Amino acid sequence: ASSTQAQGGMIAHSTVTIGKNGVGTLFITNGYVATSVGSSAAVSLGTGNGGHGHLVVSGPNTFLSIFRQFSVGNYTNPTAGACSVEISDSASVTVGSSFRMGSSSSGGSSSNTFLVDSNAEVSFAAGSGVVGHRGGPTFGSYDNVMTVQGGASALFNNHSFGVGWSDDDDGPGTGNVLNVIGSGAVTNVSVLNLRHG
Repeated sequence: ASSTQAQGGMIAHSTVTIGKNGVGTLFITNGYVATSVGSSAAVSLGTGNGGHGHLVVSGPNTFLSIFRQFSVGNYTNPTAGACSVEISDSASVTVGSSFRMGSSSSGGSSSNTFLVDSNAEVSFAAGSGVVGHRGGPTFGSYDNVMTVQGGASALFNNHSFGVGWSDDDDGPGTGNVLNVIGSGAVTNVSVLNLRHG
């Protein structure tokens, strides 16, 4: 997808689903993409049985604005998960609600990756974030990895961030990792909870 904000960009009027019951990939380069204002204006990767979603946001004039929740690995099933997000090359992503990586409301998923690199920025404007398990009685959340490196940044705007499982959950969630390396920065977290599982 490629269109500038001045041109109106590309506006999705409902949930953007990447990888439902199969493999899906979305590239956003040199443009402006947003979900519209509304309760269903979310972005979800890997939402169906065997769902694997991949999102690439790259380029200095590239902006993705998500009005609601951002979920990476949003299906509770051993055949799902293994989703990936790459935000790089000075791209900018804003999330207007909570961030889940490796979990849906009914349980966990595993082996998802989230990379912020090369002076890119992701801002979680409202709501808490988690790499690991958040909600639901079925399936744990394992081996999910978020990496911020290369002068990139992740801003949590005074919200909590959990690695392993979230504040309102009790796992299980082992092997979930936050890497901050190579001049990367994770900032303005109100409470950072690191849980080994």
